[in-house]
Amino acid sequence: MVTCFWAPLYSSQPQKGCPYYGRVTELLRYFSVDTDLDDALAAFAEADSAAVLSEDSDFFRYEGGTFPIYEGFEIVRSRLELIPAFGCRESGAKKRVLGPKPTMVGRMPAFIDVQRTGIYTRGACSPLTRMLGNPHAWLRPLRQALYSRFGLGAVREVFPSWDARAGKVVWSNDEVLPDDAMDHLLEDPVLALQRLVPDLEEQVPADVDAVLRWRHIFGVHAVVHELCCAAKDSSLFRALVEDTILAASAPTKRSGKGKGKPGKNARSSEGQISILGNRKGLRRANRTT
Repeated sequence: MVTCFWAPLYSSQPQKGCPYYGRVTELLRYFSVDTDLDDALAAFAEADSAAVLSEDSDFFRYEGGTFPIYEGFEIVRSRLELIPAFGCRESGAKKRVLGPKPTMVGRMPAFIDVQRTGIYTRGACSPLTRMLGNPHAWLRPLRQALYSRFGLGAVREVFPSWDARAGKVVWSNDEVLPDDAMDHLLEDPVLALQRLVPDLEEQVPADVDAVLRWRHIFGVHAVVHELCCAAKDSSLFRALVEDTILAASAPTKRSGKGKGKPGKNARSSEGQISILGNRKGLRRANRTT
């Protein structure tokens, strides 16, 4: 398991009675290979007197936790206003014990799960998997090149696909050998996409919702970048941000406010925020690959 979260650093001191007023000067990414995402966020929030931004009630599970929890936000005249969360641990949810800060690194460990176990386990990186198939299957030659570059032996690949005849999900369980035939594509994700998925945009029917279409394209690009960045030991985040083809295919941006309403049982804080984690957004990002 590789846990990742982002930590915005604020430069301004609290102003005008709002303890969360500040300008983000840097966005740091942290990774842990052996800690659950919630546990990592809770540990850092408690140790640093920080706050957590989350749309669900999972962070109420931690016994003895004193960190404030917020469920939404608004940007009002360039100021961040957080909406406190209210509630308690959900019925049936097990209590969790706050642990110490986990060891974190500043760069995503390259394919560490595969290198440790010899098993490549992934889900459906596209919302159109049932319609078009699982992109993980299409990109197998690029993974074989990565296995070869890492000096791995046979890797067992496990991911879901839709069996139209049986009308159900089936999981692969294939032993895949390394093959360096596509090694040169690991240096060029654009060329890799052109060679392995030349009809990426055209394969999506015209009547498919624009957001689903873009999520499909994003999922395929993300998997290719993951493989290429693992090979080059470079930043996946930066690769996605700098992907001009991906940006050009994105639907029109929507503006809006964070979700949630304040409640009388909310935890509040008088300190400045050092960690913000939108758990739902991070979970969605982690599911991408």
